[in-house]
Amino acid sequence: MLLLPAMPFGVNTNHLQVKGALALSVTPTTLLKVLADLVDALERQGLKKLVLLNGHGGNELKPLMRELHHRTKLFLCLCDWYRMVTDQLKGIFKNPGEHADEMETSLGLAFFPQFMKMDTAGSGVIKQTKLEAINKGWISITRPWHLATEDTGMGDPSAATAEKGQKLMEIAASRLGEFLYQLAVMPMDDRFPY
Repeated sequence: MLLLPAMPFGVNTNHLQVKGALALSVTPTTLLKVLADLVDALERQGLKKLVLLNGHGGNELKPLMRELHHRTKLFLCLCDWYRMVTDQLKGIFKNPGEHADEMETSLGLAFFPQFMKMDTAGSGVIKQTKLEAINKGWISITRPWHLATEDTGMGDPSAATAEKGQKLMEIAASRLGEFLYQLAVMPMDDRFPY
């Protein structure tokens, strides 16, 4: 099993107007093209299985998998790590949000506390749009974070603790580790993974 280096850039185009933020971003098209090229290179080197481990909600990678499905023999799967733990969030966190909330802040406190400044954390209040269907989730938009929030927080971070972040990561690591092991040892045939 190989662990490739993490890609240092992702899709943050809706953060580009946030004052004071260092929002380095690539477009979705660029991200998908880079990953498609890497998939091609890995397949040419003889790899048979590849897990895309995504750590950012702005990186929509399922379209890439659909685009490559008929072009590659490489088994390609996607793990948005935060989806692996959704069933655990309510048991650990008081009020999970979406961005810089109690969950993400707890992870920050657990793994890079030197960068966390809880005395400057915002309330995480999300501004409502003028369109009810968007507010209810019936219609999706790419939210311009400088308009949707005061400080890009969506969810109250005040109850965050390092212990909660550690507990969540232990669950995610255990689940991901078990999946990677099963994937690694499972022989491939014409019907894999079925």
